[in-house]
Amino acid sequence: MYTGVSALSRSGTPQVAASYRITAHPQIEARRPAYLYLEDAVWQVEADWQDRLFGSDAPDWLTLNNDARAICIKTGHLRSTWRVTLGEHTIYAKAYEGGGLRDQLKRMLVGDPTRREWRVAREAASREVPVVRALAIGSNRRAPHRSMFLSEGLDGAATLAEAWGDAGLARADDPRGP
Repeated sequence: MYTGVSALSRSGTPQVAASYRITAHPQIEARRPAYLYLEDAVWQVEADWQDRLFGSDAPDWLTLNNDARAICIKTGHLRSTWRVTLGEHTIYAKAYEGGGLRDQLKRMLVGDPTRREWRVAREAASREVPVVRALAIGSNRRAPHRSMFLSEGLDGAATLAEAWGDAGLARADDPRGP
C-alpha cells in the first residue's frame, strides 16, 4: 500500500491526501525504460527506441519549432502537438508548458501531465487495450515546467471522436461532429 502526500501542514508534517494500491504488471515490468541525461533534459525512453529517438540524426525534442521535420498540428492552453517524421517513422510529440501560478499549483497537486499520459498509455497497453505506444517522456532540468511526451504514430488510426461517431456513440449536439 502506498500513500500519496499532497501537502505539508504548518508544522511541516505530511498531510495524507489518499491511499492507493499499485500493482505491477509483468508486461510493464519487463519493459523498464532507460533513463537518459542529455544536456538540459532528463528522459525516460523505451530501450528499443533509444537510438532512433536520440541518435545523431534525431531532433532536439524540446525545441521542435526549429526542425523542418516537425509540423505543429495542434495548439491549446499550455500544450502543442507536433508530428515529426523520423526516417520511416511518424512520432507525435506533445509539448507542455508551465503556465501561470494556478497551472503550476495544479501540476504540483495532480502531477506532471506528461508523466500521467505516459503511465496511462503504458498501463492500457499492458492490459491489451489498443492505444498508441508511449515511447518517451522528458523534461527540461532548468525549466521543469516544460515537458514532452513522445508516442508512435499509427497508420490508419482514428481519433476518439471519429471512433465514437463510427460506433454511433457521438452526441448529436457535439460541435466537433460525428
